[in-house]
Amino acid sequence: MQTISFVHVADLHLGAPIKGWKWEKEHIWIRQEEYLQTFERIITFVKEKSVPFLFISGDFLEHGFVTSSLYQFVFDQLQRIPETRIFISPGNHDPYREDSIYVQEVWPDHVYIFSGQWETLYFPQYQLHISGRGFVDFSERHSSLPTPMKDASSHIYVVHGDFGEDSSLYFPILEKELLEHEVDYVALGHIHKRQTYQLKNNKETIIHYPGSPEARSWKETGSRYLTFGTIGKTGVNLEAIPIHTRKYKELEIDITNRFTLAHIAQLVQTAIKKEAADDYLSIRLVGRSSIGREDKHWLNKLETMVQTNHKWLVYEDKTLPEYNLQQLRNQQTLIGTFVHIMEKRIAQETDERQKRILQIALYRGLDALEREVINQ
Repeated sequence: MQTISFVHVADLHLGAPIKGWKWEKEHIWIRQEEYLQTFERIITFVKEKSVPFLFISGDFLEHGFVTSSLYQFVFDQLQRIPETRIFISPGNHDPYREDSIYVQEVWPDHVYIFSGQWETLYFPQYQLHISGRGFVDFSERHSSLPTPMKDASSHIYVVHGDFGEDSSLYFPILEKELLEHEVDYVALGHIHKRQTYQLKNNKETIIHYPGSPEARSWKETGSRYLTFGTIGKTGVNLEAIPIHTRKYKELEIDITNRFTLAHIAQLVQTAIKKEAADDYLSIRLVGRSSIGREDKHWLNKLETMVQTNHKWLVYEDKTLPEYNLQQLRNQQTLIGTFVHIMEKRIAQETDERQKRILQIALYRGLDALEREVINQ
């Protein structure tokens, strides 16, 4: 059996507006360029490795935001790898519609774009079947799979959808239905976090999301990858290749009991020394502190005090006001009753996110009650 190699990517969202930009608006073009650089590196990897197949599993080109220059850039990049067969499965952000870039523009001969019905192509050189389908609108409630094939060939599905989500609006793919299929690899898109599943069937089918190759929001911190895969005698093997241009990184620093800006600056400086200087770095200052109540401009002052080579650094105040809860709890006042009730609810809460919300509510409530007492 000849080993088959491929690259699998998804969810590039080229052209989409930038989400969560925390710096000056006039610099947002830098981030826009980085998405293009990442796609260019994907193509370079495919070219240098002479990979015969590239799978792009949807949400590739953001519908309604593809300019003529972006189309030309993508076209030119795809032309760099004429020996690679490229398969695009349109997703819910780039559906195959009459007004889509896939229909309106001409694409290179080695690029195959799946439409709304399952299609299968066969490559005898590799004894490989490739089946795929795409979205035809911005949602797709109904699940479907191609007709199962049972032969000695390898088989890959390329599709955008939600694996295991029965009621999803974005093409649910059901495990119980997929179990019957003699498919080696399901190249999925839609989930931006890299994840892999293996079915307990004859082919031990691998189902894989490569994740977004460049972070689309601050929820997507850390390294981002393309998937370099092979199918051979030992089955499917996948390798995560870091491909991002720049990472998003969040550092949470507890400043409880740090009473001066100098102490806080030293703490921050020590923490960021360990981080790559070219990352987008968000410093989340947490804990209990009264510094923000005493000086509304403390974050600006802190920024000038921290000595660093990081260009892309932003500070966020997520601290809670500092109160002596034990003293307040024992007061026979409205404030004492409020503290007692809220602490009881916090102690009973098991969900950490909800617990955090209740803690914030406690301190914001104390702020409001304290202002009411002062104004009386």
